[in-house]
Amino acid sequence: MPEGEATVQGYGDVDIVVSSRRPNRGRHPRRREPTRILRLYDVAFCENFAVNLVSLRQLKAQGFWWDTHPERDCIRQIRDNAIFCYLEDHLGQSIIERLPANLGKAAFLARRDRYSAQRPVNKAEADLWHLRLGHPGAEALEHLAKNSLGVDVTAPKTWECPHCAQAKMFKQISRYPRHPDVSAPGVRIGLDFHEFQRDSRTGVNTLLIITDRFSGMMWDYYLPNREAPTILDVLRHFLDGVKRQLRLRIRIIECDNEIASIQFKRVLEHRPYGIKIEPSAPNTQDQNGLAERSARYIKEKIRAMRLSSKLPEDLWTEITRAAIYCANRVPRRRHDWRSPYEVFYTAVAQMEGAVVRGRKPQLGHLRAYGCKAYAMTDIAQFKKKRLQRFLPKAWIGYLV
Repeated sequence: MPEGEATVQGYGDVDIVVSSRRPNRGRHPRRREPTRILRLYDVAFCENFAVNLVSLRQLKAQGFWWDTHPERDCIRQIRDNAIFCYLEDHLGQSIIERLPANLGKAAFLARRDRYSAQRPVNKAEADLWHLRLGHPGAEALEHLAKNSLGVDVTAPKTWECPHCAQAKMFKQISRYPRHPDVSAPGVRIGLDFHEFQRDSRTGVNTLLIITDRFSGMMWDYYLPNREAPTILDVLRHFLDGVKRQLRLRIRIIECDNEIASIQFKRVLEHRPYGIKIEPSAPNTQDQNGLAERSARYIKEKIRAMRLSSKLPEDLWTEITRAAIYCANRVPRRRHDWRSPYEVFYTAVAQMEGAVVRGRKPQLGHLRAYGCKAYAMTDIAQFKKKRLQRFLPKAWIGYLV
């Protein structure tokens, strides 16, 4: 071994007996010296080392500090500055504990164990440890004995806990995509209904969002109620509109059981529509992921636009129209940063035989939502009082 180096043969915990009485005071011959136990953790064992060393840095980490005043020379606790033990001056060194020169290894071990307060190893089967630790999982118990003290897990290590089955049960939702290979617009659409406070101007309180699965294009409708005749009138308006204007025939509707009743199927699954209705499982809105994600995205945009524009909540219909108008024109990652508007109308044009690279949306007319605008008055339009033709006015809807 090179000079000045020592081999560490192991690590362990050591108990030191320290004195709580100041040295050099008169001692009664029959009175027992008051002592305390100072336990040192992770002590390195180096055989044939000249002295035992205690790290002052480690003591500070455990909440102790060294008071080097000549009249005291003690170890104090940081939290209350109380004296924990006194040091002894020996051969010009401050000594925490002075051991006899004839103390052998066996005597030292017996002395250390006398002050040891370690608990014995607790042996128990896995099901009992499962109850002791508050019903952890099987994998946690497999690593318990290796990463804990005083633990011995005996066989068997498999068990069935009826309380865990009852307390940890959850609804398992099928996440299989319905038909991910949608290759054209209008093949699949999703419906999602959302309740709002009733608009005092128009009387509507329900938002219906229709989402095209291929492109993510959205259409918004505002309903005064969620009764079957009202919903059927809105769906007829949408289906007839996309058929006459875009020549699209909707084939499948995904929904949350709102239109899965016999009354809707009689209208939608027969002539002239012939649409297949695919409802999600009862009380399982998570399966209608397409419409749910679109609605969540729109609601976040509605809240942000209302807060930034400082408009009242009663104008939720106008804010929603603007939010969906903008959402259809914002680039999406899933479309290689093309907007739903471009993907939808480009595919529709190609289906009609047009040779187009991309029908990109025109955004040059947009202004910050909620900004100040001027509406031209009737007097100015008839060229009367031209010096007063502009009137500052808060406009409802998109600003002009």
